[in-house]
Order: sequence, then structure tokens, then C-alpha cells
Amino acid sequence: MPWKKIATKRVKDVWVCPTCKDQVTVHPDFYTDNGTPMCADCDEDMTFLHTKIYMPDVFDRRPINKS
Repeated sequence: MPWKKIATKRVKDVWVCPTCKDQVTVHPDFYTDNGTPMCADCDEDMTFLHTKIYMPDVFDRRPINKS
């Protein structure tokens, strides 16, 4: 499968606190100003969990209503 360029506005990264398991979702622009996320409750560095990509054209298989 070839690599495809995806608009940054369609990408979100999910991070989890190793202590309290709280999760946050951040946009890629977050890192420029803040670095990696820290837990607001525990004040610990969060651990990367996964990336989410919004791709309705690929994942939404419902018929398109053209009326």
C-alpha cells in the first residue's frame, strides 16, 4: 500500500497517563508550542497510545444521498 499525504486537520494523537490512565487527544500543532502532553492531575509525562485519522471518504461506506 503506498503512502498517502493526509491533511493535518484530519489527524489527532491520543496519549494516556501511566499513573491515573487519563487520556487526552491532541492535534499535531499542539507539539510545536507545548511538547508532549503532561497529565493535569498527576503532573507526569503521558505515553503515546495511538493516532486517529478522520477519513470519511474511506471509512464511511453508507450510500451518498444525491437528492
